[in-house]
Amino acid sequence: MDEKTTINAEAILKKVVGATEQELKEIAEDLKDKAQIVQSPHTDEIALNPQHFLFGAREVVGTLVHEMVHLWHKHFGSNPPKNGYHNKEWGQKMEEIGLIPSNTGAPGGKQTGVKMSHYIEKDGPFDLAFQKLEKSGQIYLYQDRGTGRDGNPKKKDKSKIKHTCPGCQMNIWGKEGIKVSCVECDEELVMEEKEE
Repeated sequence: MDEKTTINAEAILKKVVGATEQELKEIAEDLKDKAQIVQSPHTDEIALNPQHFLFGAREVVGTLVHEMVHLWHKHFGSNPPKNGYHNKEWGQKMEEIGLIPSNTGAPGGKQTGVKMSHYIEKDGPFDLAFQKLEKSGQIYLYQDRGTGRDGNPKKKDKSKIKHTCPGCQMNIWGKEGIKVSCVECDEELVMEEKEE
């Protein structure tokens, strides 16, 4: 990859955080000239379990960047593994951005292996970029609808009762005693037995 196609994600993050709308447009135009488009028969996806958002924004963003390094390794690494192994090349990229690989999630752990975590290098590139992001107020973590802020399952709303169409099994939830019909089956929905 030549110098024109190499993009420094840390530098971009530093520019984007706190940028005005006009500055964002200029950054986007600049990236169009520098970016290498990777043609792929599939789309990469990173999925994070919202229940883990309870650990705090710093840990969640650290995990997101950890997963982004896996994608970098897959597309640009010289020898990306296919079996989930975290090798030296992946570990070196993690260290470059200030996330230190560790199988224990703390200093002193193994830096390569299958089950890996990381810890954040104090005042490293990730730490400094996250501090700036945090100060910008642009971090929004959403909670799983099935759990409350404390991580415990939400209590079932007992005022809503499940009603099911006997024909197509379509479900709705509503107050006890409502009269609802399925237009497709021309059947009245049956109320589920109320839990005590």
